[in-house]
Amino acid sequence: MTEKHDTSFQYARDDFRYPNWLTKILDLIVNKTATYMESTGIKRKQLESFLWGAAGLYAILILFGNYFLSGILIMLWVYLDQVHLQLFIEKKSPNRHLQHVLMEAPFILALAVHFFMSGYFFTGLATILGFFGMYLLSAMQMKYDLATIQIPKLYFLRWDRLGMLAIMVILGAIDRPRSYLWPVLGGWFLFALTFYDYFWVMIQFMKNGKK
Repeated sequence: MTEKHDTSFQYARDDFRYPNWLTKILDLIVNKTATYMESTGIKRKQLESFLWGAAGLYAILILFGNYFLSGILIMLWVYLDQVHLQLFIEKKSPNRHLQHVLMEAPFILALAVHFFMSGYFFTGLATILGFFGMYLLSAMQMKYDLATIQIPKLYFLRWDRLGMLAIMVILGAIDRPRSYLWPVLGGWFLFALTFYDYFWVMIQFMKNGKK
């Protein structure tokens, strides 16, 4: 019997959860794909090369304002990245969080450059700060044992954060006068959610220290 992969989803915020039915569907899809890819003998470098290639293609598309294909590539990348986590990542490795941030960098930074090129300076800046917040979260994970303050482990919210960004980018492709505001909102949401997570965890540390 094929070994079942760990398909748990963990969140930084205590006020956000996917519906159970949706989580079960995501669990099932990722686990089935991971099992199939493992049976084909796919190598880690092969899958990582595809992930980096998809990220590079996304960067080119978003710079030219192709929102629809860019959003589709984000969704595909997030999906295959979950498979990559199941098959090849040692979850106790101390540097795995930072590695994941670096793999997500092309998506965030290319979008920020697109905003700068489009004249949305502050939105581009907020997007970059959102990425910096993700780095701070990864550094916190590597330095502290978050289980000691009894909060869920940080997971970078790949499904909701990058997934949210993908939806916002796709909505920007709608042929409407103000549809460009959707990706702009995505950049600001990334900034807001990232620092919400960061300061929320810091507050938990402060509360824990007072006990």
